[in-house]
Amino acid sequence: MQKMKIWFIAMFSFVFIFSSLAALPVSVQAATISSYALPSIYSASTAYSLKVDATTIPVVGYNGDYDYAHFSMSGAATIEVTALGQTSISSFSISPKKLNLTGTTSGNKLTFTVSGDEYLIVKINDLRALVIAADPAETV
Repeated sequence: MQKMKIWFIAMFSFVFIFSSLAALPVSVQAATISSYALPSIYSASTAYSLKVDATTIPVVGYNGDYDYAHFSMSGAATIEVTALGQTSISSFSISPKKLNLTGTTSGNKLTFTVSGDEYLIVKINDLRALVIAADPAETV
C-alpha cells in the first residue's frame, strides 16, 4: 500500500508539473533580416525589386542572364518580388524545386514564404532570372 501511495504522489506531481509548463506563453520570434548595400560598381535592377518581411533589399542589375539580391536572415520570412515594368505575372517558378515553395501573385507582385536562409532562383514571365542569396544571420 505504501508503494502505491508513493507511486500515486509521484504521478500526480509529474502531471501537475508538466501541465503547468504547457500553460506557459510561447513567443514566436520574427525573422531577423540584414540588408547589404548595393555594391557601388553595379546599378540597381530595372527588372525587380525585393522585400523580405518589411525590409527592402537592394537588387543588383548584374547581367543579361540574371539579377541578384544578397542579404542575411534567421527565421521564417515572407518574400515579395515585384516585377518592375510588368502589369501582371502570368508565369513564375521558384527553384530549387525540392523546397516545394508555392507563391501567390497579385498584379506584378509574387509573394512566398521561406522557413529560413536559402539560395533561390526566381523566374517571372520572360524576364531574366532573379537569384536570391539569403545567408544565415551571423551569431555572436
